Amino acid sequence: MNTTNNRSVKRTQALLRKAFFELLREKPVSKISVSELTDACNISRGTFYLHYHDVFDLLKEVETELLSELKNQLDQATIKHDETIEFTRLSRSFKFVLDHRKEVEILLGGRGSLSLQHKMEELIGYYYVDTVSQAYGQLDIKTLDIFRPYAVSGILGITRAWLARGCDTPPDELAHAVGTASAYGIVGLKTQKNKPQQVR
Repeated sequence: MNTTNNRSVKRTQALLRKAFFELLREKPVSKISVSELTDACNISRGTFYLHYHDVFDLLKEVETELLSELKNQLDQATIKHDETIEFTRLSRSFKFVLDHRKEVEILLGGRGSLSLQHKMEELIGYYYVDTVSQAYGQLDIKTLDIFRPYAVSGILGITRAWLARGCDTPPDELAHAVGTASAYGIVGLKTQKNKPQQVR
């Protein structure tokens, strides 16, 4: 594919995704038709089918790309543990949410697939265990089985609440608060709040 055609493909896909999320904000994916999407973009149905099998295929691709980008952000974060804890992965996660606020708000708000919810939980759980292991050493299975679902549900719940409040707290500040509370509990949050923050 030449550069001109590649730009044309990306432009068409961007138009379809923009229209898709506008419709998804109003109704579930099962109620969105290809005709609605193509009419909103002023393109033919044939053009749509050059890119996607159906509307669910479009949703799957959007979700896959968002998860892939989030994973890439988390993989780039370095984990350190010393007198000052650095919550780099939490910070990157919240910054990612802020950068993709409209999409994440819709998908996590009940318009996304169940598959996305499960994959998001798996992703958070994996990086939670990895972060804890790097920062504090390996934990036994029983301890992880208790705290992993606690952390996963907590982080997702905090993210949804943060979105509902209009992302009123800066990502670094939110990451520091959530990370400190996770590591030390409420008492730790009170004693750590005046210490310098190091988030990269």
